[in-house]
Order: sequence, then structure tokens, then C-alpha cells
Amino acid sequence: MAERDLGNPGNLSDVIGHATALQTTIPADCIATQTNGYYSSASNADRPGQFWAAGEPYYNSVAICLPPNNASCGSPGDFAMITVSSRHPGGAHVLFADASVRFINESINTGNLSIDATITNSGGPSPYGVWGALGTMDGEEVVGEF
Repeated sequence: MAERDLGNPGNLSDVIGHATALQTTIPADCIATQTNGYYSSASNADRPGQFWAAGEPYYNSVAICLPPNNASCGSPGDFAMITVSSRHPGGAHVLFADASVRFINESINTGNLSIDATITNSGGPSPYGVWGALGTMDGEEVVGEF
């Protein structure tokens, strides 16, 4: 479980919309939608959590293939890569399965962001570095301190 900001981290005037409407499964393509450190919000007025009971990733989940406080892509009803986000400078808070809460720096190792996020990984290390290892349970990685 992790924080999700309503709009662009650091841009307090943008609280409507959350993600670019770009439909991509490549994290690097999503990150490329940023302009001057911010991403362009979609033109819809849907907010994260607004329709939480619908169960769609756009409204109630985060992707561990994008670093915290980065671009998010997708739209309701379609594939969405939504980043962990906050208005805290430099990162966001994440709740782990052992009930601990840690501040994750937005410069955490994210591995190879050019790998398609929809490729099924049947075990083994995450291609998304330490961040990916923290968000998966079958990778058998030893994460250590981060």
C-alpha cells in the first residue's frame, strides 16, 4: 500500500486528473511524457480513489515499475501504470506487509524501464531493480538496505 497524490507532485494547482491518457506498457515511454519535471494530466475529471469499488487499477492501485513521484499513464477502463506519488519532496511513504512504513526515495533503483510491464515473470528477479523486488513476492531477491 502506498500514497497516491491527486495530481502532479509539486504542482498544487493540478488536482484534477492524474495520468496522461497515453496507453503504454513500457515504463520508459510513460516517463517520457514528462515536461519540465511534471506530467500532463488527462482531460478527464476522475480522481484516484473516486470509484475505488470498481476495482480498476486506475483508481486504486500503484505500479512498481515506475519510480515514486514520476509520470503515470493510462485511463479508467484500460491498462494503467500509476506511480506511487506524494507531495513530499524526494519520495513517498509505502506500507509493507510487515506493517512497517518506509519513505521510498524517488531515485530508488528501478532497473530496466524499457521492459514491457505486461510480460509475465514466472519467478526470478524483477527487471525493475530494487523497487521491483520490493513489490513482488516470487522473485527470491535479497533486497538488503535500500
